[in-house]
Amino acid sequence: MTDKRQVIFVDVDGVLTEHNQTFLEQINRRFGATYAYEDITSFHYDECREAEHAEVMLNMWHGENLYDNWPPEPGAMEAVREMRTFARVIALSSPMLGHIKSKYQWLLEQGFGRDGIIFAHDKSLMRGALLIDDRMKNIYNFTGEAICFARPWNTGWNTSKGIRTSNWDEIVARAREIILSEDPENSMRSAIVELYNNGES
Repeated sequence: MTDKRQVIFVDVDGVLTEHNQTFLEQINRRFGATYAYEDITSFHYDECREAEHAEVMLNMWHGENLYDNWPPEPGAMEAVREMRTFARVIALSSPMLGHIKSKYQWLLEQGFGRDGIIFAHDKSLMRGALLIDDRMKNIYNFTGEAICFARPWNTGWNTSKGIRTSNWDEIVARAREIILSEDPENSMRSAIVELYNNGES
């Protein structure tokens, strides 16, 4: 049966899971550098790293086993499960060819079915109620509502477009507001689910 509910797109890298901290630790050991996570002030490594370090760090994304046994961000999958009670949640990502199989398998293991995964370079082509992403370009170009997942490289986010936060409770609450304001019938279904989950009848 087709799920006709409103769609929430959730980015993968930098939202559901994160590799940059591990990449930086490897760069620091290899080159004797002292980069901190907060130093990643741009989505483009060459704008905030030495050229050699930026190139090595970018190449790390091509690892064919990059997502094997990799943990999701704390609270991420719990939030996805909660949002599924009132919306259709789809993982939307722009993978690199080197790691695409590993990422796809990781998403399956995290509970996304084949119909809940979309790989697309241009996310502006997607149509849905909400996009949760860490890259400002993606969410500025998205036609629906947006939540900017807070990272050091998106501090310049214009909050008039949507909230900026990495708190999953805040994200779920805002997502619920957006979805239920657009779909009154969904509001009733969500209330029933909440009553059921609270053990009321």
